[in-house]
Amino acid sequence: MPGTYTVKIKIGDRETSQTVNVKADYREKISMKKRKEKYDALVKAEQNIKILGAGLMQIKKTNETLDFIMKHLKGSKDSKLQEIVKDAAALKAKLGAFSKKIMGGADMMNSIGFQVLLPFMTLSTSFDAPTPSQKKFMAQTQKILMKVTKEFQQLYAQDVAEFNKKFQKANIDLFKPLDFSAILNK
Repeated sequence: MPGTYTVKIKIGDRETSQTVNVKADYREKISMKKRKEKYDALVKAEQNIKILGAGLMQIKKTNETLDFIMKHLKGSKDSKLQEIVKDAAALKAKLGAFSKKIMGGADMMNSIGFQVLLPFMTLSTSFDAPTPSQKKFMAQTQKILMKVTKEFQQLYAQDVAEFNKKFQKANIDLFKPLDFSAILNK
């Protein structure tokens, strides 16, 4: 968007800033209203991508935690701990299926992730205001994203929360203190 902006650069503890004036491309005869409409659509499309990315990042972190739990409890003869490992593996499978639903696996071009990314890509091809078909596509993407975020929240409110309760109820201590006296008395 044309306008005056302040650009800041920070490296380590040093920071500098400079004011820049961005001018409209004189070759493009597009009104500020249309430019603003395009800009707003691009911002919304980018937000949609960030929302989906945040959900996928949360699943990744949850899977890392489940991997940690399974690694530390694997091989235990305690049936309570074996059950936790089994539940962790089942939750990981459910999270994996949800991630695959978003990213599409081998069929990525028909995935939800691609459908959320596509409006940004199509909007980025020109300075023109969004076309009616792009607006319709954005509306469809919003519906898809609303559905997916609802499923994501449900997955965490039910399945992840249930696993967390079982884990807490099991009173598992993953970080047992080291008994130095046992070492000294050997």
